[in-house]
Amino acid sequence: MRLNRWFLGVMMGALLVSYAPAQVVFSFETPDLHGYADDSDPSEYCDAVGWDNCWQIFQATQGVTDGSYSMGVKWPGGFRWLISNSVPEILPLLRTEQRLLVDITVPAGRSVPWANFIVAFNDGELGWRQTNNYRVTIPRNPGTLTTMIDTRSIALPSTGYNDWFQFNLGMNAGGSHEIYMDNIRLFDESRTQTAFTFDSDTQGFSSWDTNVANASWDNGALRVQWVSSGGFVWIGGGSSEGLAALIRRGHLLVLDITVPSGASTPWGNVILAFNDDTGWRQTSEPIELPVGSGSYTIAIDYRSLSLPPADAPWFQIALGFNTGAAYTLLIDNIRVLVEPVPGDVDGNGCVDDADLLAVLFAFGCSSECGAEDVNGDGVVDDADLLTVLFNFGQGC
Repeated sequence: MRLNRWFLGVMMGALLVSYAPAQVVFSFETPDLHGYADDSDPSEYCDAVGWDNCWQIFQATQGVTDGSYSMGVKWPGGFRWLISNSVPEILPLLRTEQRLLVDITVPAGRSVPWANFIVAFNDGELGWRQTNNYRVTIPRNPGTLTTMIDTRSIALPSTGYNDWFQFNLGMNAGGSHEIYMDNIRLFDESRTQTAFTFDSDTQGFSSWDTNVANASWDNGALRVQWVSSGGFVWIGGGSSEGLAALIRRGHLLVLDITVPSGASTPWGNVILAFNDDTGWRQTSEPIELPVGSGSYTIAIDYRSLSLPPADAPWFQIALGFNTGAAYTLLIDNIRVLVEPVPGDVDGNGCVDDADLLAVLFAFGCSSECGAEDVNGDGVVDDADLLTVLFNFGQGC
């Protein structure tokens, strides 16, 4: 049996993927919310001005995507810092990955013209520093959105530093808003699969209004350059082999964006559209773009869109860019954050004969079982086999 497992591993080694749970930075399972709760306005102030006119940060059960609790934030609009406790325990995590994902829920009945936040680090070695050219998307309308927090532009203290450290959020909105944040976790680059590389061409992307902006290939990137002022433009028609099937494997489109030195805009955002035989549909939640020079990763949550058939005869995506002034951005690549499919042992997104055989060959394993231990309990047994059988055909 060990020989069979070894042989199977050799044959499938390039495909085996183990989806470990994402490492959580803030889960909001404790009432103090890592110190953010202390930033609420005093109750006597809220009583005096009215609770709709004060800042409220509290533990909640709405918008929960991990564990039992989330962090609720209600405010009358405008800007406010949420300052954390000293949290040096998250430094080892941030040293491995400074790009994070967070789930943010807006309840029914809430809507604002715009909302975002910036991030600041503060510690005894480097002092206060914050993101200046990058704002994190807060959804404007009801629903749940997974968004990217890219803090790579903010320096971390040296490896040997383990004293006090703060992770601070500068919240801003264009009106009275209410959100529930949960599950701030490390972005797992290993779970992404490439949709567009732009190695040699634009892979079908072009500007649908050259009076606003042009799209061109630029040495391994898609260059979008506004002509004389800002405004909205579709950069559409992008397609690649297997794109429809890949889109079905997740709900986050991940873009690496570089803004050249000297380019800037007061604000910018992007939406996403799918187009195929079933028709055109587009996201309603604009995602913040970097507003100044540097390299950043953004994520577009497309779970609100109906997915294309895996065997769609044709399928294209379009990116709708909007900016407050003329500027230039380069899209280095576009990929999908792939969600694990229960029972998908080889990580190809489809639970099929190969997965069933992998579990059968490894049946009885009780140590270092790898991806064949589907439920992660340390053994390959009936439970793993049943998981594959119950999910057979999923993702295919």
